[in-house]
Amino acid sequence: MFRRLNVCLDGDKRAGLRPGDSAEIEVDEEEHVLQIQMDWFTSPEVTVACSGDSVRAFTCRMPGPFSALIRIFSGPDSAFGLVPDDARGA
Repeated sequence: MFRRLNVCLDGDKRAGLRPGDSAEIEVDEEEHVLQIQMDWFTSPEVTVACSGDSVRAFTCRMPGPFSALIRIFSGPDSAFGLVPDDARGA
């Protein structure tokens, strides 16, 4: 079974997700730093500006098995992609 990905907001774990899962996290109106973590693998940090009743959605992209193996040694801080949903079609 696949391990959970931790959704971290401002350095604090806010949710644990398996493939196909989603989470809603309420935040204050300000800038926040979003990151996905699993063991020593992470996504790059993404700064998210929140205001009013806005909703921001992101998708975590995982590399294929061969790419994941290479990133163990070459770039564990970019093992996952974190993409805003409004940019997926771009």
